[in-house]
Amino acid sequence: MSVEENKAAVRLFYQQMDKGNLDIVDELVAINYVGHVPGFKDVTGRKGLKDLLVVFHSAFPDLLHIIEDLIAEGDKVVGRFTLRGTQKGELLGVSPTYRLVTFTATGIYRFENGLLAEDWIEYDALGIVNQISDRSAAATQQ
Repeated sequence: MSVEENKAAVRLFYQQMDKGNLDIVDELVAINYVGHVPGFKDVTGRKGLKDLLVVFHSAFPDLLHIIEDLIAEGDKVVGRFTLRGTQKGELLGVSPTYRLVTFTATGIYRFENGLLAEDWIEYDALGIVNQISDRSAAATQQ
């Protein structure tokens, strides 16, 4: 696949994720996929990726990925994102707060034979925790 096709696959993946369509994983992700996400054991296979996505979508069912940048070279695409969603489910041991959360993430996606084979995701976990913690609620009341 060309770098433009790989970038289009990343765009399509997140457009479908925002709609809650996990079936896109079967279409765009390699069977032997490996994902590296801080705070989680390496994710393997399509089922592993779907399980991880369910964790985030259970916590933020209205999660929206805003693609700020996509840069591609060879078999890799790098993306910079802003994410927004309302915490309506438990996340990192924190019960639903119903707060709107905004955070950033960066991903490096490696393609093999036209499918996403591996990725490395970095996200602002501290920013999420600060927005859903009691400290955040206390700060907004002052």
